[in-house]
Amino acid sequence: MKILVIGGSGQVGSKLREITNSSEFSFYYPDSCDLDLSCEKKITTFYESIRPDLVVNLGAYTKVDLAEDRKETTYNINYLGVKFLCEITNKNKIGLIHFSTDYVFGNEGAPFSPQDKKSPLNHYGATKSLGEDVIIRNHNNYLIIRLASVFGELGNNFIKTMFSLINDKKDVKIVGDQNISLTYAGDVANLILFICKYYNQYKNLNIFNDNVMHFTNKGFTNWYEVSKLIHNEISLRKANATLAKMISISYKDWPSKALRSKDSRLNVNFDLLEKIGIQIPSWDNRVKKVVDFLLIERRNKDHE
Repeated sequence: MKILVIGGSGQVGSKLREITNSSEFSFYYPDSCDLDLSCEKKITTFYESIRPDLVVNLGAYTKVDLAEDRKETTYNINYLGVKFLCEITNKNKIGLIHFSTDYVFGNEGAPFSPQDKKSPLNHYGATKSLGEDVIIRNHNNYLIIRLASVFGELGNNFIKTMFSLINDKKDVKIVGDQNISLTYAGDVANLILFICKYYNQYKNLNIFNDNVMHFTNKGFTNWYEVSKLIHNEISLRKANATLAKMISISYKDWPSKALRSKDSRLNVNFDLLEKIGIQIPSWDNRVKKVVDFLLIERRNKDHE
């Protein structure tokens, strides 16, 4: 089976590459030059060159604040590109796994279930919501998976940023009153491979008895609690280290061009996932894993 992965250079895509090098399937990871999501011609040309059996779309414009200034770019990638993908995959009767975000929801109703009403607060969330809608209306074999606050060892994310700030600054201000879910990129990669195996056997994406699902690690938290955990993990492993002082602030006091929800927690059906053999660790378990990796990485750089 040939699987086209769009957005394969991101956090999830990079972890997926690690576990699919020896896979029974053929995975294709075009870069944005070969397959530009904002260009219908490039999508069509690359698609026709490999004729995949399944498409996994991890691609998106995800710079939430910049999206407020780059509205056309964000719209072209997060909506029009998804529309093009939807049309070509549905026309050729193949499955489409599309990844979305907790940003499609607003301030009321958390923790959100997959079928809850959407009310995005910013342009990024609005374009991701439009991308979902065009698939739901026009595709016959799809699965939309919403993630929240993705992090991992690779790429740019809050955990890596906070790790650097705690090690290198005197004071760090962190929002303490925003309720969030967290998602480890490696767990998403494992989920994708599991779904690919299911699709290869059954040729449909009805694995979760619905076409829209939420996927995060277990437990809810806030950015300040996450930062405290990172701080504690560094303290345990770096004796007598001088680390930044942690200062909790309100989300209202954090400068941001884009509006963000005060509570974006996602409700995940962990019971169903575990019934089909997918075990999901807690968010703190995975944050510790990433911090361990970053500590080793920094130690090795210091010794070069």
